[in-house]
Amino acid sequence: MTTPKFASLNGEIVEWDKAQVHVASAGFKFGTAVFEGLRGYWNQSNEEMYLFRMEEHMRRLEFSSAFYALQRTSDRRVYNSTNCRINQSK
Repeated sequence: MTTPKFASLNGEIVEWDKAQVHVASAGFKFGTAVFEGLRGYWNQSNEEMYLFRMEEHMRRLEFSSAFYALQRTSDRRVYNSTNCRINQSK
């Protein structure tokens, strides 16, 4: 398995090696977290990442977050695009 280059941490994209969680965090101490995986396909000619069923993934993520009564860290409108442009050089 390859190591990712980036991680999402506290609503920001950070380099994988710099993503750290404090030992006193609830997620670390109690395993309190929600997770939703996304599938994406890179289109080389358009230099875009096409994400598969983003809307459905976001609905499930929001449901899980609400179930755990977790604070929402980002605005859903950010994710409502059918494709997200990602700079390949990152």
